[in-house]
Amino acid sequence: MTVPQLHAVILSAGAGTRLGYPKALLKLHDKLMLPLICQAFKSAGGQHVSVVIRPEHESFFLDNGLTAREIVVNDSPDDGRTSSLLCALQRVSAEHNLLVHSCDIPLISCDAIQQLVVAWLNTDDPANSLARLCSPGGKGGHPLLIGCGHLATLRAFDANQPLRDLINSNKHSLLNVIRSGDPGPFIGINNAEQLALVESLLNDAG
Repeated sequence: MTVPQLHAVILSAGAGTRLGYPKALLKLHDKLMLPLICQAFKSAGGQHVSVVIRPEHESFFLDNGLTAREIVVNDSPDDGRTSSLLCALQRVSAEHNLLVHSCDIPLISCDAIQQLVVAWLNTDDPANSLARLCSPGGKGGHPLLIGCGHLATLRAFDANQPLRDLINSNKHSLLNVIRSGDPGPFIGINNAEQLALVESLLNDAG
């Protein structure tokens, strides 16, 4: 069986206005989280990883766990979140299937990613399917897995066009993969209170 090409795109170029500093620099218990997020996707079988960052962070991350091959610099990060995805797509081949994730959801695990990938592979037509983790209560989570058949549509998106437009126009091919007992795929960090919550979850897990 041919192993599908999985390309993880970690969106990390936001300014982090509500948090007070760029989310790419997010630390939990003084540990930089972005390299650990990348490792989760590599461990889950991602053959390619592209981390989209702001220009001023390039040297910092080259010194802190990322490689030049992994880094994609978005020279206009404030044009819209999808501008970062469009930058990453320049490195994505036609046969690549995308795992799109945000750096402000740091508790994603290798196990959760693998659950998503296995469920997606078991669909009738993975290349033309979308898949996401979903809580038992119906809350959509991350990452979003996008089959390679949707790449042409994504490449035509505007820089400020939300990714949910792709989901809304392909609900017939969207697979919601129920993830129980794991808040990681569903908790983002937008402010100090949410940061404290995530750190408390890490304390409980430890």
